[in-house]
Amino acid sequence: MPVLGALIGWVTNRIAIRLLFHPHHPWRIPLIGWELQGLLPKRRADLARTVGETVERELLSAGDLVQYLGRPHFREDLLARLAVVAGERLNSRIPAFVPHRLRDMFLALFQDFMVRECDAVFDQILAGIQKNIEAELSIGSIVENRLLEIALPDLEALILQVAGRELWHIEVLGGILGFLIGLLQAGLVLLFSRS
Repeated sequence: MPVLGALIGWVTNRIAIRLLFHPHHPWRIPLIGWELQGLLPKRRADLARTVGETVERELLSAGDLVQYLGRPHFREDLLARLAVVAGERLNSRIPAFVPHRLRDMFLALFQDFMVRECDAVFDQILAGIQKNIEAELSIGSIVENRLLEIALPDLEALILQVAGRELWHIEVLGGILGFLIGLLQAGLVLLFSRS
């Protein structure tokens, strides 16, 4: 009884875990008329929407992105890159007859001017970007769409990669519980057969 209980517990948990993912397409059970489909394929849209909403609400929102853009190290890096790119574009437009020393001095002044002026209006620009990002960018929708774009076998592989060890523990635990229940049954059978 304990061995049979362990086998039943392990097999039923293994089947239950497999039914999370399979069958991918609805399958009608003959005579009964029940429709069988894996939890993930059947509720995929709901799960994707819920994960997307949770990510946006709890992990990363458009406001979080804007806050990151306002961090001092990002701000300095962005202003420096902007000055370099603007300087390169200006340098390509300066006529070739202008002496290199004059050109270099002019570019250095221009880049310094760019950094100072852009720094002065950075918060204003960031506020405008924040309005646009919050109005038009939905992190939750992006996550939801990405999850829906992943093929079901790939999504299954991803979930098994992340939670495979825990799912295996559930299978083993089913076997252990089945074994213990089988021991209990065997004990009860022995107890009542002696009376």
